[in-house]
Amino acid sequence: MNRRNVLLAAAGVLVAVLIFGSVQTTGALWRDQTDMGSDTTVHTGSLSLRPGSASGSSFEFAALSGTGLAPGDARQAELEITNTGTPPLKFTLATAGPTVEGSGVVTVRLSGAKGSCPAAEATDLSGAFKAANTSTATQTFVPPPPAPPPPPQQLEPAESTTWCIRAKLVSVTGAPSATFRITFNFAADQVGP
Repeated sequence: MNRRNVLLAAAGVLVAVLIFGSVQTTGALWRDQTDMGSDTTVHTGSLSLRPGSASGSSFEFAALSGTGLAPGDARQAELEITNTGTPPLKFTLATAGPTVEGSGVVTVRLSGAKGSCPAAEATDLSGAFKAANTSTATQTFVPPPPAPPPPPQQLEPAESTTWCIRAKLVSVTGAPSATFRITFNFAADQVGP
């Protein structure tokens, strides 16, 4: 073997060693470790929002119930909302809408305000969420454009707030009468430290 072939073979072995070595050490480039000092605090906790007085994930809001409602009739009641978790949180009403037991399409106008309920039930409430019609056909609460939804409300741990919720029966179609339930879904996010 001449000197040129020996140098080429040695260069090839060197390149193979470098490639193999770099592949083996790549894992170390993706690792990191740090020591926490004795004065470092790790924050943990649970995120929990409770509407009403019941425990669990559902609450029967009996104050809005009624029988023999005709289109145009409204019911309103106060709903206490409590942060039962450990960190502060921000929450909004994400969706709401009726569910019919039986047949028919029910349309309900929902509105909400922060605080106690007013004596008169004539106009829409505002402040907690924008008034909107919702029905069993859509089953979603969508604030009307162009107004943006109100900003999320913040609650500290164990803090409560009161909302006045008004539900006005707009119409029932496809059945002479219907029994329905309105479901409210809240979205909550932890407020960072």
